[in-house]
Amino acid sequence: MGRPKNPFPTYQLHKPCGQARVRLDDQDIYLGKYDSPESRQEYARIVAELTASNPSPKASIPGTSNSVNQILLAFLRHAQQHYRRPDGTPTNELKEYRLPMRPVRELYGHTPATGFGPVALRTVRERMIQRGWCRTRVNKQIGRVKRLFKWAVGQELLPVAVSQSLGCVEGLQRGRTEARETNPVQPVPSEVVEATLPICGRLSGR
Repeated sequence: MGRPKNPFPTYQLHKPCGQARVRLDDQDIYLGKYDSPESRQEYARIVAELTASNPSPKASIPGTSNSVNQILLAFLRHAQQHYRRPDGTPTNELKEYRLPMRPVRELYGHTPATGFGPVALRTVRERMIQRGWCRTRVNKQIGRVKRLFKWAVGQELLPVAVSQSLGCVEGLQRGRTEARETNPVQPVPSEVVEATLPICGRLSGR
């Protein structure tokens, strides 16, 4: 019996120019400097797109695990269908998930998803803090990252240990983090309330 054909293009070195390349439909696609993070990330993107078009949800690069980019792409496709209103328009939750996916992709997109653990999650959280996100927002977005990887476990794209390890990362606590705090909501001045009451009465038909 012959060796089964690899359904994914091979990551190769093009020696004359020193770039990485893959061959698709008899055409060479150059990915950038060979063995660079950028070329590996671009390769993962191409494989992720081919994986998404494969009817098998468990498809992955032979001999390796799914990359973080592959997991993000699979979840995004799910979210685009799941987070919709009855009229078919996307909910705000889809936009909210895109936000924490950016630092995850920037920092770990080309890496194996099985290696995304507590240290990686805390590194992503630090990137959020550096961007000026407040503590409560960081906690909410880290929660979404955890749910994203938990979803991947449910789809058998990752082993359950990945989600379990991420669950060990506790949320940021007030006064024990460099993340900024939001200003507390102040009560409305009494003069504003008094000026508004007559208008509310007219609007209510009284």
